[in-house]
Amino acid sequence: MKTTTKTPERNTAALADQDLIATIRRHLSASVLWQGQRETCRRLGVSRHTLWRFMERGHVGRVLPRAVLDAEGESVEAVEAATRWVTAMGLVHERARLKRLRNPDAPDEETAAATRHLPQGLRDALTQLCAAPLATVSELAAFNRVPPSTMRERLAALARRGLANSVPHHLGALGRHPQRRHFPTGLGIRAAAKTGHGVETLLQEYPVSRQWFRLLAERLDAVAVLYRVAALIADVEQSDEPMRVHHCRQGPYDMIVALSGGRTIGLVRQGPVLTTANLRYRLRSIELLHRLDRTTVTLVLAYADQPTRRAVRALTGPSHIWTTFAAREDAVLAGCAEAPVWQECGPGRPAYAPRLIAPDASLRDVLSQTEALLTLPEMHPQRYRLRDPATLRRPAVRTSLPEPSKQLASTPAVQLTGAEKETLDLLAAWPLCTTEQVAGLLGGITRRRTNQLLQSLTQRNLV
Repeated sequence: MKTTTKTPERNTAALADQDLIATIRRHLSASVLWQGQRETCRRLGVSRHTLWRFMERGHVGRVLPRAVLDAEGESVEAVEAATRWVTAMGLVHERARLKRLRNPDAPDEETAAATRHLPQGLRDALTQLCAAPLATVSELAAFNRVPPSTMRERLAALARRGLANSVPHHLGALGRHPQRRHFPTGLGIRAAAKTGHGVETLLQEYPVSRQWFRLLAERLDAVAVLYRVAALIADVEQSDEPMRVHHCRQGPYDMIVALSGGRTIGLVRQGPVLTTANLRYRLRSIELLHRLDRTTVTLVLAYADQPTRRAVRALTGPSHIWTTFAAREDAVLAGCAEAPVWQECGPGRPAYAPRLIAPDASLRDVLSQTEALLTLPEMHPQRYRLRDPATLRRPAVRTSLPEPSKQLASTPAVQLTGAEKETLDLLAAWPLCTTEQVAGLLGGITRRRTNQLLQSLTQRNLV
């Protein structure tokens, strides 16, 4: 018995025209050259595999030609007109790309429109925001010695021009209410580079590159604590000069605060996740630093009494007794600059008697200590002067323009509320707890509220 193979219908009568298929192929080639395969497939509503089979394998099919005809027109003339328009747009974008390659620091039309008639105060605020991204209004005002109302007005003006934006941030250690943390947009970074030395120089000198901003967004809770301590230092510092804040990407310090007169304060935060061995290693690294890389005073922020006690006893060199101070993080954040919550660290050699935790110094005492150190004959001011950021730049470090809003949208530090963060910290310290135990450790909240918090964390794959 003779068997017959049924051949499926491949094309309709309209799609059987070879001239039309060739015109569609030229249109798709121009569209891919201009927008790329992903955007072309998204616009037509087809898969990339379908486009690949049509362009590379010669498989016409019915889906892709039908999508082009529905989008551009049923005739050859309509598809050819759309092809000419796509080709012209591709040439315009290619010329703009070559122009940016020849002169990467030249501002585009959008940047020029946003920075047109930009007052000097807004230019300064934009540069200050690039130097300390994700800071609050009060912190930026303290760093730059301007009233908070003035800084708030400048940031609002930058936001209206699309040069800055803000995001709410919840952290129980800083208060029950969320805080607005401001950051420059991609357009704002290009506008700030227009007034400086170029985009590449700005991305290397300030923590606003895509790589830097990703690290700051992931560690936003820690960055917020460091900003608050730096703001307390600025309130105590009796100087009209702006205070410089430097984030550290490597080394033992988390942040370095540069004061007037060549004085510097290094901040080291020991969170609950890091081990005691890590804190001990960081303090040993500070002892071994070169004198030009060591700050005048080091402040260690520990999350509990036991890490604070170990930080007090960790140092071995007696010469670091008067330059390293430790305190509990919650005591520093809850008090003021006059609160005696700091204690000198070291020495930790067995020959010395163990030191008890007896904090008796305030931030004002610490700053007085920095001034006293610079008056000693053997303590030349250059020893404690912070290196210029331009000398610390490494050409091998990758820098690219960030997408702050998109990067922050997927960050747990921004997505989680203060209660969810408190629950997550509790589960990290007390794993395998029951619902009743979690409710009791959270202060006796209801079972319903506890289940809401646990369900929210479970949906985010955090517990």
